[in-house]
Amino acid sequence: MDLLKFIEYKDLYNWSVKHLLETQFNYNKDYELVKIGNFLIRNKTKIDIQDNEIYKRVKIKLYNKGVLLRDTEIGNKIGTKKQFLIKEGQFLLSKIDARNGAFGIATKEVNNAIITADFFAYDIDISIIEPYFLVLMTTTKEFLHFAQGASSGTTGRQRINESKFLDVKIPLPPLSEQQQIIKKIVNIEKTLTELKVDIEKSIQDFSTSIFLADKKSKSNNILDFIEYKDLYNWSVKHLLETQFNYNKDYELVKIGNFLIRNKTKIDIQDDEVYKRVTIKLYNKGVYLRDEKIGNKIGTKKQFIINEGQFLLSKIDARNGAFGVVPNELDNAIITGNFWTYDLDETQIEPYYLALITTTNEFLQFCQNSSSGTTGRHYLKEDKFLDVKIPLPPLSEQQQIIKKIVNIEKTLTELKVDIEKSIQDFSTSIFLADKKSKSNNILDFIEYKDLYNWSVKHLLETQFNYNKDYELVKIGNFLIRNKTKIDIQDDEVYKRVTIKLYNKGVYLRDEKIGNKIGTKKQFIINEGQFLLSKIDARNGAFGVVPNELDNAIITGNFWTYDLDETQIEPYYLALITTTNEFLQFCQNSSSGTTGRHYLKEDKFLDVKIPLPSLKQQRKMIKEIVAMRDNITSLEYKKTTEISNFEKRIFSEA
Repeated sequence: MDLLKFIEYKDLYNWSVKHLLETQFNYNKDYELVKIGNFLIRNKTKIDIQDNEIYKRVKIKLYNKGVLLRDTEIGNKIGTKKQFLIKEGQFLLSKIDARNGAFGIATKEVNNAIITADFFAYDIDISIIEPYFLVLMTTTKEFLHFAQGASSGTTGRQRINESKFLDVKIPLPPLSEQQQIIKKIVNIEKTLTELKVDIEKSIQDFSTSIFLADKKSKSNNILDFIEYKDLYNWSVKHLLETQFNYNKDYELVKIGNFLIRNKTKIDIQDDEVYKRVTIKLYNKGVYLRDEKIGNKIGTKKQFIINEGQFLLSKIDARNGAFGVVPNELDNAIITGNFWTYDLDETQIEPYYLALITTTNEFLQFCQNSSSGTTGRHYLKEDKFLDVKIPLPPLSEQQQIIKKIVNIEKTLTELKVDIEKSIQDFSTSIFLADKKSKSNNILDFIEYKDLYNWSVKHLLETQFNYNKDYELVKIGNFLIRNKTKIDIQDDEVYKRVTIKLYNKGVYLRDEKIGNKIGTKKQFIINEGQFLLSKIDARNGAFGVVPNELDNAIITGNFWTYDLDETQIEPYYLALITTTNEFLQFCQNSSSGTTGRHYLKEDKFLDVKIPLPSLKQQRKMIKEIVAMRDNITSLEYKKTTEISNFEKRIFSEA
């Protein structure tokens, strides 16, 4: 290794030693180094915002995810009146977040959009550089490093220094070679775009065909006639509400013909433990709510339910709160607010009933059979049981559900496989097998691995792991991000919730700014690692998904950028599912009972086993493939269920 590195005078464009050290990189010496400022020309087309005009506003996703439409807004709702116009094909960057990859090419949909002074727009000299080649170049780690090297300021508010950025040199092949480089990638992307259009069209065609959605298929008759045999309620309102299209090959059968109310009573005993249920809205199923000792249950007169019965909530049936009781809820208890029914399996297959309850038509039957004050519409049992639904013969029901049952079986097997793979992953990292633990009276720690002298800390943080992998501090690859935002009264913001026990990061709600009390908050972005400082010890952490890009969080949440040169985001997502990682969070938390706050310095000081990037990718490859397969099968299942709806509720 040379002690001195020499730079030719012709390539020396900044005399700062710090700058020289920061901007050195390997590149193909066949290509000329060209200043970014040679082909990017700043465009400052000003615009005065008019109160009665509607404007498009943009957002730039981090990590080179592109320029997208943020929203459209009427001028009188826009606070900053002096802004700038952008055009399709311009290069756009955020001067605050360029160091995090917030740059890209303005697309057709944001042509003539507006930007504030926090964004820079540049015209591209296409006689020097192909716009798509520039897009590709900006996806490289080297380009991101240039942007970081050209940024300065306090932590979390490092703005790009434009002169430094434009002064950076990048390797630039001749135009003909740029075009050759990008041709293959452009062709692949074109094929992908065409495939996505085909998929969207297929989904649209399918949607149109369901329930005779095409207006042309509806009757234009002034009078619609109902045969006497199908007339089971003389109310005009009832007739208007319950009309629907269905396959006339199938007989209409009253729900009450195959659902028989079951009222098996039980007196709650103080010393017995009981399973209680919850029914999710919108046909999401029947689940275990909790298990409770009898002396903690107030209502002593309840009812028992059994596997295979049909269960509904009389309050929320109109919102899809019904389902078939699964095996694990056999002998659970319900109050009088739930109704349970035995199925006559000589007429209907339980799974066929489960399928038909997922249709919009069945939900409509429940809504039409409910009455009461707003928010408390109770189901009228007699009206509900009087409703008729199309019912094929048992043999045809079995044929209809066979394909979907097979898909579900494969899905279940895949989910078991993926759980096993994740467990194998955990074992390979942490050597979870108890046999691998040392039986020595004394355990010795090498001085190089001793990073905290506290005996309590040593006892708490010892764990088994695969010694083939280096131990790396969490703080080495998680970098705290504190991008602040002042909440504006007229803006709508996405807020998040983090589920406990590593169940992920989800949308909590969307709220207008004037309804948000805490005005100083923080912005999060897709791909960041997010945790709750209160509930991290209970597994409240996860990676931010695409749909929560630019959501807001309070100071009770912490967000971190990932150094992807050290850790794969999906590997981090996997390792956070392990008991060991949860233990790290618990050991790094302190405070009164129920309010154990995470100590950030302790958390970031924890070391975890980190294979090389190549090994990480190899570990996660199989699991990612399984999850992709599950997604594909779930889509297939959805399509089959939609086909079922079409078959039952479309006219033959």
